[in-house]
Formats: sequence, C-alpha cells, structure tokens
Amino acid sequence: MINILIADDEESVCSALSDLLQDDEHYHCDVATNGQEATRLLESNHYQILITDLKMPVMDGDRLIASVRERDKDISIIIITAFYSEDNAIQNINQFQISGYIKKPFKLNEVANQVEKVAINIELQRQEQSYRRKLEKQLQYQKKELERKSNAYVLELIQSLNNTLESKDRYTYGHSIRVSRFSRLLLLDAKIEIEDPKNFFYAAMLHDIGKIGISDSILNKPDKLTDAEFDVIKSHPVEATKILRNISNIEYIKKVIRHHHERFDGKGYPDKLIGEAIPVESRIISIVDTFDALISDRPYRKGKTFEEAVQIIKANLRTQFDPKLGEIFIEVTVKNFSFINSILKDFDHRVFINY
Repeated sequence: MINILIADDEESVCSALSDLLQDDEHYHCDVATNGQEATRLLESNHYQILITDLKMPVMDGDRLIASVRERDKDISIIIITAFYSEDNAIQNINQFQISGYIKKPFKLNEVANQVEKVAINIELQRQEQSYRRKLEKQLQYQKKELERKSNAYVLELIQSLNNTLESKDRYTYGHSIRVSRFSRLLLLDAKIEIEDPKNFFYAAMLHDIGKIGISDSILNKPDKLTDAEFDVIKSHPVEATKILRNISNIEYIKKVIRHHHERFDGKGYPDKLIGEAIPVESRIISIVDTFDALISDRPYRKGKTFEEAVQIIKANLRTQFDPKLGEIFIEVTVKNFSFINSILKDFDHRVFINY
C-alpha cells in the first residue's frame, strides 16, 4: 500500500484526484486544502507521495515542498499547477528532486499515469532496500562465521605455540596458562576494564612465545645468566611480534606482548615506555608474570614463598610496576589464596600450605 497526500486549495481537484487514485489494494489518499493543513498531516502520518498545488492560501506549495524536503528525503513529490513556467519547473526539479510536473488544466489519465510511474519507482526502491538488507544480513553472518573460524584457528595456534615453548623449557611448564588464569582472576575480581578481554587472555597465554627461538642452553642454564645471555632473553618480546607478524587481526595481541617487560619507571624493554604510556594490559601481565616466575622453581633457584613473592611485588611498586594495579593485584591474590593454590595444583606446581 502506498500512502498519498493531495494538497490543493480547490476542493473539487482534491475530490477528483482522491476518487481517481483511492484503491483499497494499492493506494490510500488523504487531502489538505492548504500547505499548513498538509504539514500537520505529514507530521502525523507517513506518505510515500505528495501531490501538491503551488498557489495555496496560508502556506503555498513552494514553502510546503521546502519544509517537506527538510524532514523527508525519500518522499516523491508531484506538482500540479496552473502557474507553469519551464524555468520554474526546472528549478524545482533540480532543487527539490521533483518526480513529476503537471500543468492545469489536466486530464485525469495524466495524473494516473504519472502516479503509476512514481509508484513503480517506489516499489523498485523497496525491493532494492529489501535486497540490500538481506545482503547486509548475509554479509554479517559470513563475517561472524569467518571470525568464529579465525578465533578457533588462533586458539589452536596459541595452544600449539605454547606447547612448543613448554617443550623447550621444562621449568616454565604451565607458566603461560597460569599467567592467563591469574590475569583473568585479576580482571574479574577487581572489575578492571580493558579494550579486548578475550584477546587479552590470548596475549597473556602467548606473552613468552618469543622464547621459542632462544637456545635451550640459555633457557635451561642452571647458573645465573651472563649479561650477553640476558640480552638474548630480553629480545623475546620483539621476537614474539616477529613470529606473529604474518597472522592477521591480532595487532592488539602483538602490542600487549611487545610491552609486557616495560617498567613503570621507564627502565624496561624494548621501548622504555613510562607509566601509563605502557598499555594497561601489558602492565597487568608484567605483575602477574613476575609473581608466577617468583613462586616457580627455576634452573638456578628454588621458588619463593607466597609471602616472599607478595613482598617483592610490594617493594617494586612505582619502579617496576604500576602502583595502583600492583596494590589491586596483592589484594586480589591474598583474598583468592585458595583459588590460586588450586591453579598451581593443576600443574603439579608447589602448593602453598597457608598464608
């Protein structure tokens, strides 16, 4: 059904056009005898076609058309007027996108033919819009499917890379998963808002992936590392981004991994970022990563106790760690001591008896 508004100060014209066009199957017609009355109807109803005279009392057709076009860019407008001039017609057509121009006196079939042409065009536009909506819906579905498959691929890749890393370094078995789980605990318990929680957990899982290219003799060295060997270890955040460089749609993950060894005081690596210039996600991983490393046995030392690890984190707030995030981490870990013990137990890690 197409709704038509007829605006003309001659009631006989309104009646003739309404009788001509009114059709319960195709057209519904309302009439107005001046521009102001037409405006009220346009404000309270939705019309697809406006048929209007130009010379009317109270508000003429030119003002009505200008007002209509400000509110409705899609309505089709047909002008019927006795005051026809070619120049005026061209100006109106160009300025207000007029669909038809009929000169009075007119034959009813002229109006009927013009309305039919406009109605056909409206129907074609409806079909085009319907097709576009269906296409957009289909594209959205395909996009979600690609994202789902991409996410599944990324997760599979993460697990594969993580397994490769842990097969090289037996002392860090479960470290990446624990860092990811501790980070999740911190976010949920403290209600910290970050840009992309799901990919943040992937970044936490992959934070040490750059160590894949580091010699086993350095990773598993039973003695303290030399300065040169430590420089090799310090390269792993940058090496991680190189390993992941050809994987699309994970720029966020690469950014978080690259900066997880920056220090709050600017003395970290690789870019010596200071304070809040370091991504908040990287600042979180820096704390969690250090905590898990402290409580884990390493080739050259036994793991610290829970209390010792907490005190070391405290001592390095404002220098190595974000002080606000560090205080939150300590509060959360102490409060969730039993849960953290259960995570450690999952990996046959040393379990703390009490705290």
